[in-house]
Amino acid sequence: MFDCGVCGKKDLSKQEVIVLHLTEAEKALARKSGKAPDEYVYCKPCHRILQTPLAGAELIKGTLVVNLKAAGVPNAEEMADKYFRFLLKRAAPEPLS
Repeated sequence: MFDCGVCGKKDLSKQEVIVLHLTEAEKALARKSGKAPDEYVYCKPCHRILQTPLAGAELIKGTLVVNLKAAGVPNAEEMADKYFRFLLKRAAPEPLS
């Protein structure tokens, strides 16, 4: 059984999720941030949302705000807004040369 890494829905079957396995290079990068998962699990509805840059960034921002507030972070909204802008910048297409 699987749990969605975005919405937190629990006890999902293999048919209800998308499992993304990290490459060795991605694992090495993840270790630099202090976490080194072998895979990321998303329920299919969350995975569809994450496929769209703006909707995906908004979903991640909302989840981040909830988690930061639950952890007692006083500037949760500000931190989530900053991360949201970072995600949108990363998702923007490269300019044509």
